[in-house]
Amino acid sequence: SPAATCAWRSSACAVSIRRPPILMSIEPVAPLPVRVIAADDESGISSLARTFWKNGTTKRRAEAWLHVPLDQPWRSAEVRTLAWATQSSYEWLSHRSFLHSEVRTDSWCRFAGHAFRSTASPPGRSARLCWQCVRERGYCKASWLLRTVSRCADHGLLMEACPRCGRRITWDRPAIDVCVCGRYFMPDRGEDVLSAQPSAWTRWIEWRLGFAQIRPGASDGFVPPVLDALSIDGASRLVEAFGLLRTAGDSSRGATVAARTAEGFANVIERGLRRLAAIDGELDAMRALADELHVPALERLRSIAVSEADSACAALLLRQLQNTRDAQVDLRGRYGRGQRMLFE
Repeated sequence: SPAATCAWRSSACAVSIRRPPILMSIEPVAPLPVRVIAADDESGISSLARTFWKNGTTKRRAEAWLHVPLDQPWRSAEVRTLAWATQSSYEWLSHRSFLHSEVRTDSWCRFAGHAFRSTASPPGRSARLCWQCVRERGYCKASWLLRTVSRCADHGLLMEACPRCGRRITWDRPAIDVCVCGRYFMPDRGEDVLSAQPSAWTRWIEWRLGFAQIRPGASDGFVPPVLDALSIDGASRLVEAFGLLRTAGDSSRGATVAARTAEGFANVIERGLRRLAAIDGELDAMRALADELHVPALERLRSIAVSEADSACAALLLRQLQNTRDAQVDLRGRYGRGQRMLFE
């Protein structure tokens, strides 16, 4: 009857309401069982990825389990979570990873005990690598996380994309030397010619980070001693300011676009070191380089710097550049041709 049907439906609804909810998969409450032995100069993210692979999981699954995004700098609590999950040392992992400042308004990051701008690491924490080092050592170096390092100290350019499938290399892949397409990383062209200055620059960075014992000498390529007095961030920005423009009158936008690749940025480092070496402590020599320097970068370094030495160095160079430009005054105006000073 209709009354009986209504009573049955009411009873069924009541039963469905009282039914306990279906539980989702329970998250593990213990660290991953298999540990890896990390190298001293290995990056933190490389050690984490190798631990995930050894335990049969992936970066994406680890992010969902630990609720820690692995493609951006971490905070102290997130590093503690990652260290617990992988049974690694918190001090070791935090020293070899990009860390956000605990102050939310601070735009600086810390890496290996040094302060850097938030743009010091490649976008998306790109997993750039030297395929030869990875095959020989089985891990990725910490210095490769820095945007200013585009060459391996012992081999050629760092690889940014898989030469087989063309996709950008990320940490979400099957193994340390295997692309997401399933093929081993190996270039499809001849070996890169090892350039002395960018390679010496990489060795200098690793020395400043504490992963190398000896400063590169003149036989390895010339890195001006004046950079030793600056922070790593300040020295990198100074070299970039000297080497960004390819020629006098070059477009800043075109030069910036060209520097986005590993090869393009290696050329920036090579030009910057060569021009700094041409000055060799003689500020009067800047007159010949006045139109080849990227003044806005020097202005930013003077205004926003990690240390007082960085700001003072940029201010000194800008004053000398101003004196050089004043010597080039003609009847068409105060400034000679070239870049105009920004904050005057």
